[in-house]
Amino acid sequence: MFGAIIPSLPRRSFACMICLGFLFFSGCSDDSVSQSERAVEPTSVAAPAGSGPNGEQLTLEVVDGGPVTGLILTDHRGFAVYGVTGETTSGAPVCFGDCLDVWIPLTPRDRAVSDRLNLGLYDTYLRPDGIDQATYAGVPLYLWSGDSDVGITGGAGVAGTWFALTAAGGYIG
Repeated sequence: MFGAIIPSLPRRSFACMICLGFLFFSGCSDDSVSQSERAVEPTSVAAPAGSGPNGEQLTLEVVDGGPVTGLILTDHRGFAVYGVTGETTSGAPVCFGDCLDVWIPLTPRDRAVSDRLNLGLYDTYLRPDGIDQATYAGVPLYLWSGDSDVGITGGAGVAGTWFALTAAGGYIG
């Protein structure tokens, strides 16, 4: 059948090309996930204000991601913040070294969180590498370098361990 479609290629060569193409397009690194493998589809939402009632610069905001994601945590600009499963402030960071080129620790600003969030769930901690990092519900917070616009949750589900966070401190997905 394939010989009739591409007569100049022997069937065995054509089958090998198909297999190599499949391997090429399915070969992902540990930190990459195809869009169909993500736990949650990226969702676009409007940017938050980024400042408190007295003009303070907020560390965390919350935006409504709609029916797919609900209320999601963002930084002051509206970029989704993420946590990685298994990482807490009491243990060694899961993300360190080259990982920090992709997942950027969220650093605290003037005021902790929006009035729409639970201040009791917010904290900071000093990582072993000297970075002051914001946490929410005990989860160290990161920004994903792959998010190119505000309110996008493109990092949700990456490697099956990175997730956007809800206003209640749970993972989305």
